[in-house]
Formats: sequence, C-alpha cells, structure tokens
Amino acid sequence: MLSLTGAQITALASGRVKRRTFIWCEALDFDGVTPANTGFWDDVGPVTIGPRTYYGSGNLIQVNTLSAKSDMSIPGIQITLSAIQTEAVSLLRGFMLAQRPIEVALGIYDLATDLILPPLVRRFIGKVDAVEIHTPEAGSTSAVVLTCESTSRALTISRTETRSPSSLAQRTPGDEFYKFTSGVSEQAVYFGRARPGG
Repeated sequence: MLSLTGAQITALASGRVKRRTFIWCEALDFDGVTPANTGFWDDVGPVTIGPRTYYGSGNLIQVNTLSAKSDMSIPGIQITLSAIQTEAVSLLRGFMLAQRPIEVALGIYDLATDLILPPLVRRFIGKVDAVEIHTPEAGSTSAVVLTCESTSRALTISRTETRSPSSLAQRTPGDEFYKFTSGVSEQAVYFGRARPGG
C-alpha cells in the first residue's frame, strides 16, 4: 500500500497530474572512495527534490515493468538511458557502477503548478549488476542498459553460519546464550506444581 500525502491525494483526485520516473545512482569515483551520485528523471531540465538533483532526460529513460510476484521470487529490472546524454555518458565512462546502489522512484507532477509533489514514491532499491552499451547501426539510437538486482535478493542467499556460541560471540562477545542451549532440553520445567523434593 502506498503512503501518500494529503497534497498528493488531492492532486490525484483532480486528475491534473502526470507520472514521472526518477533514477538515483550512488556511483563512485575510480579512487573507490569519492561518491559520484547522479540522478535522472524523464522530463526536461534539472529538478531538485530534497538534497538530490535529477537531470532531465525527456523520454530517453525507460524502466521495464516493476512487478510483484506471488511465488516469492524477487525480479530485477532493466533501466535504459540514452548513450548520448551528457550526464549519462559521464556516469557510464567516468565512474564505477558495478554493484553500486540504485533507486527507482515515481513522482507526481502537478500540471496546475508545474511542480513535483514531494516526497517521491520509492518503487525499487537495488544494485547495478551489469552495464551494457548498445552500439547501433547507422541511423539507429544508441543506449545504455543497466541491469539491476533488488536488495531483497540477499534474503534468498543460503548461509553456512550455524547457531553456536562461537557464531554469537562474533556479533556480541559477552553474550553466552547459546552456551547453555544444549542442556536446556534436558531440564525439567514445572508449571503449576512444586518441584519434587523441593
């Protein structure tokens, strides 16, 4: 269920709105330390929402359908950017994208005020898994395709860690909870009656 503000609900009820897609990528400089965050949205010109600035890409952004699965699988998405847009080229060739965080959000554009009604509605959080540059034939359009996997995929990864005193000590050295678990199952628990001989 989406959580919308009163202003967003009123604007949606009026019917004078359009949907806009926002992409935010937390890239890194090639030194592996310096952040190089970049944002895009599918309209014209830069727009600042909160601390983030998104650069307009017109209709050059494409995000494949965000779907929810009933079989508990966690689908990824593909994001297509123009390979000739200045900011997209800078992001692709000037910074590190592999396994960097990326977000896709939807914005409500109010036609009456020409403003984006904050906050953005976050629809996908994940990491960039692969980057492909599609070189076109003469007369065709070039594109950059980012294949992204959801952060939720981490929930499906099998772990080798077991519940033991040593594994717990790695997290909290003073916690001895599992030290006594092996003998607890052999202890008699008396509910509503006195312990024999006690």
